[in-house]
Amino acid sequence: MDAVKDKLYELIQVVKDSPEYQNFEKYKYELNMNYDLRRRVDDYRRICYSMQQSGEDLYDKSDDLAREFSDLFANSTSHEFLMAESSVCRMIREICIALSREIDVDITL
Repeated sequence: MDAVKDKLYELIQVVKDSPEYQNFEKYKYELNMNYDLRRRVDDYRRICYSMQQSGEDLYDKSDDLAREFSDLFANSTSHEFLMAESSVCRMIREICIALSREIDVDITL
């Protein structure tokens, strides 16, 4: 188990050193300099998460959400933060999928 933990911490460091994560940290810092914008982004993220977890058809709701939060995508800081966050999440998801597939443990719910 110690060898696995060592490699895990190596992987964590590789992720943290990646351009995707560095970009995410940069925009997170910039976003945190503007409390109101950060709060608005967090509201958007919270609603997106709730919608994804609901299991409902998201097509119409996505359009409504995009209109309601269009200011976030017009603002370069919030837009870049959301894109960077998405990139890091995609990387983490790919790591989890690869681990699950290669270790052959069915954890599908």
